[in-house]
Amino acid sequence: MLWKEAIFPTGIEKRGGTNEVALIDTKYPTPWNQIEAAMAYTKGHPLMLIIEKGLKSEGLLEKGNDWYVLWANPDISVLTTLELMASFPVGRKRLKTTINARMLLPKKPAYLILQI
Repeated sequence: MLWKEAIFPTGIEKRGGTNEVALIDTKYPTPWNQIEAAMAYTKGHPLMLIIEKGLKSEGLLEKGNDWYVLWANPDISVLTTLELMASFPVGRKRLKTTINARMLLPKKPAYLILQI
């Protein structure tokens, strides 16, 4: 579960560059979320992220990766939502596929390839 760690009321991202963007009430999660998710992913653990609505989405927190992302308000009731409950069958299917794929991997670390 990822909740905000820092809020920037105003600021500039990529200052002075061609892609400069004004930040207004931008919420960021802790960098540890990126580190923990990366560690779990490299170990082959399935990921399901519950992210506070409105957080800046970047890196491993973006949708479109290899795991389920649920954007929600920071409230305990998110744990009983239909959307979250419906994600579990999808997660089980992905886990089974991952386990089956890992069984086919070579056992020598020298033959393993990091996919980025």
